[in-house]
Amino acid sequence: MADDTKPKTVRSADKRAWAAISEDLHEPVPNRLIEKKKKGGTTIDFVPWYRVQRILHFHTNGYWHYEVMSREVIGDRLCLTVQITIEAAEGSFTRCATGSETLDTDSYGDFQSNAESMAFRRAAARFGVGLHLYEG
Repeated sequence: MADDTKPKTVRSADKRAWAAISEDLHEPVPNRLIEKKKKGGTTIDFVPWYRVQRILHFHTNGYWHYEVMSREVIGDRLCLTVQITIEAAEGSFTRCATGSETLDTDSYGDFQSNAESMAFRRAAARFGVGLHLYEG
């Protein structure tokens, strides 16, 4: 019987080539994964953070991670910086982005989760995920 408690050895052969990962992440997100929400008086298309996470996981074979690098309250806003790192066969590739939310938000979610979701999705967009949605 195998011992599932032992850490598994990560082999670089399990990691995909950066060019292939990058090409896949730059593909438009399928319409079935895109949702709409009202922001002000405008309806916008977006990909929820948990779907972005699944896209990253799928195209990297699970070799990625993210971290909240900083949190700062500026005036009435919480500002976060998030860093996503993708591990490819050739090495690590990192992108950062920021997100913010008012401390007294009246939208769905709380100010922390909203700011983090925004920063996470923006950092993923810097790898190409959903970038086509920002082009209006």
